[in-house]
Amino acid sequence: MDYKTLYEQLETEIADRKAQEDTEGKRKLLLKQGYNEKQAEKYLSHVTGETEQEQKQAAMRLADEIPPKKTYVDPSLMNGKRQQPKRVNGEEKGRTLARRLLAKRRGNK
Repeated sequence: MDYKTLYEQLETEIADRKAQEDTEGKRKLLLKQGYNEKQAEKYLSHVTGETEQEQKQAAMRLADEIPPKKTYVDPSLMNGKRQQPKRVNGEEKGRTLARRLLAKRRGNK
């Protein structure tokens, strides 16, 4: 083996690793924006840029244009309006309180 072929092999391996790291960085940015694994793989080609800052801006633009699919359900969708308790006037409330106090007083003696 001569040094030239060894050098070329190492250069291609370094280029492959660099491309793989770049792809992983883009995927992490998309996951951070709220996309799931499937969406991140689909929109990976839309994140462009040489520097990390450019890629981050591209991911933010993508999230504005194509919002990530939410993984939860809106709880208010199937729930109706909450029922309000019946209104009790002050006089009735006082009677109930007095009955309870008298019952406790009689029960203790």
